[in-house]
Amino acid sequence: MKTIFALLIFLGSTTYALCQNKAAYLNSLGQYYRCGDVSVTGNQLTVEALVKMDGTGYYMTGMSAFDIVSKHRGASDINYLLRPDHCELTTTAGYYYTTLTPSSFIKDSFYHMAMVYNGSSLRFYVNGCLFSETPATGNVVTNSYITTIGQLASDPGLIYNEQFFGYIDEVRIWQRARTDLELRENMQDLPSPSTQTGLLAYYKFEGNSVNVQGNAAFNAVPNGGATILSQPGFTKAKPLHASFFIQSTCLSPKGSIVAVGEGGISPVKYSLNGGPYQSSGQFTDLLPGNYVVSVKGSGSGCVFDTSINITNAYVDLGPDKNICIGDSVLLDAGNSGASYVWQDGSTEKFFKARDSGLYSVQVISGMCKSDDFIHIGFETAPSILNLSDTSICRGSSLIFNHTADPSLTYQWTPATFLSDASLP
Repeated sequence: MKTIFALLIFLGSTTYALCQNKAAYLNSLGQYYRCGDVSVTGNQLTVEALVKMDGTGYYMTGMSAFDIVSKHRGASDINYLLRPDHCELTTTAGYYYTTLTPSSFIKDSFYHMAMVYNGSSLRFYVNGCLFSETPATGNVVTNSYITTIGQLASDPGLIYNEQFFGYIDEVRIWQRARTDLELRENMQDLPSPSTQTGLLAYYKFEGNSVNVQGNAAFNAVPNGGATILSQPGFTKAKPLHASFFIQSTCLSPKGSIVAVGEGGISPVKYSLNGGPYQSSGQFTDLLPGNYVVSVKGSGSGCVFDTSINITNAYVDLGPDKNICIGDSVLLDAGNSGASYVWQDGSTEKFFKARDSGLYSVQVISGMCKSDDFIHIGFETAPSILNLSDTSICRGSSLIFNHTADPSLTYQWTPATFLSDASLP
């Protein structure tokens, strides 16, 4: 008989800040924001923004020359350029760009996009996931162009414009390389902008286009009817995160893990202990122990790992059994690392039963608890034929007479020269 307690644990997920429900809206040619000469110097920078592409621009059909944030004219003078599917930069060592397939994006969905240059590589992130990078060195070149949101910085009114169509929000320009973790944690909102190290400009578009970093020289000015819209139904970008459900039932020595990944870029896949990725986040028939569940979104650097320990207290001492008088049996409560209480108060995993009677144990592991008991009985040793030493001549035989008990088995030793070593 067993007393059972089922265990279901929710491990939770990564937390992230939620932004407000307003954003700059650009829906026709000639709409953009001019932000002043926000120049980045040295060999580190980050430019990031939340964007929702409305499908009007060519980037939804395979072209990508539409600027989220621009401070450039051509390949020789790019201080920074962030576009919906790649980023570009020019340094004293050359011109660099990294690309992404435009078809990865879904129309009318918000994405967090970022370019990061750290002095050795140029990286492009989507929703906190590293999608592509290229080796890059040198100090970034500077120019006198006015930083522009939604259009080409050098000539926003030219016919070969690079107009962005859709929503832009949470634009930030940094003179430092932000880490993967920083991008994921603060993609929706950045606390204390005036004290953030290396932050040059930050545009939240919450009713205005001021630089909330505090430098009024970089306040953004709308052009061509660019507006700020409030959308209560905004579904903003989220970093890859996951919830984990662990089920351990004391009715079984095995448990299960269910992982539910959200955010990042679809499709989300799952792996257990470094095994192959699969579309399902459910892993069953798991023995107690430590496991690493990996949740991976689309993108080369987007993996969320969590270490999970499955515990249970399933105990089975086996069926009742009889032993011979003078013998003993070693009872094993299993569940290494758990707590144990036997019928006599002892607390070891094993218990040696030497007497007949009822033996019981309670096993506690985490929040899971189980009890079992077993009855040990004694059996009287069977009587056997009393034999005395006998000598026979070589080639002769000897018959032993004994009344057989059909409930017993017999084994003669040594079996050499015997016609049948198992006969009574």
